[in-house]
Amino acid sequence: MWHKLAVLVCLSYAAFASDAVTSATSGPWTAELNGIWRWHAGDNMQWAAPSFDDSAWAKLVLPGPPPAAPLYWIRIPVRLGTISDPGLLLGPIAYAYEAYWDGRRVGRFGDLATGKWFAPRWQTFHLPRDGIMPGAHMIAVRIGQIGEPFGAREPRLETGDNRIGELIALHDAELALMRADFQPRLLQLLVDFGLLLAGLYFLLLPPSVSQGAAFRWLGVILLGRALLTMNESYASDGPLYTPGVISLALE
Repeated sequence: MWHKLAVLVCLSYAAFASDAVTSATSGPWTAELNGIWRWHAGDNMQWAAPSFDDSAWAKLVLPGPPPAAPLYWIRIPVRLGTISDPGLLLGPIAYAYEAYWDGRRVGRFGDLATGKWFAPRWQTFHLPRDGIMPGAHMIAVRIGQIGEPFGAREPRLETGDNRIGELIALHDAELALMRADFQPRLLQLLVDFGLLLAGLYFLLLPPSVSQGAAFRWLGVILLGRALLTMNESYASDGPLYTPGVISLALE
């Protein structure tokens, strides 16, 4: 999974309608969504429309924590140049959300309708080619913080996590960001794997071994510890299955 590493350059942002707007043009680059992010608590599908006036909405500070609301919307203005195969990369911003491009839903993470949620992670969406004319566009994200903290990663807002640009470059960026996030936890995973092997060794000791029952209890403790921490690490990089809901596929 970690076979690609992209070197990415951030593009500068320009002013549009008195707000900073992310700009992106075709090429081997991606642009960070470093313009103005606005948010509002509640839920109204009209907020996905590019014509909606969000000037009264509060501004989000990036980097920083997500809003303390169970359901809210984020709107991000962008300006596109000519892009042949556009995409949108969103970082670990929430447990579940729906992404809209000029009022058109382009993907989802989890399922807000059924309450299905996943451990936050990076996700790349393909933008419709018939809706990428050069000029001003609006990204709207309907967010549900319906999950519970699990694993090493919780929802966060970082400009470097969220990008727009060529789809291939965004997939490379997604892999690079996931790899960078995983590397600090690699040593812990190796330790956990050692505990797992030690636990199995003690559990499989023959009954004839002196104090075998005590060793087997030690094996249970070591095995439980290893499985718990390894499961938390997996939840940070893969899907988290909520009770009664199992799904491997995202739009």
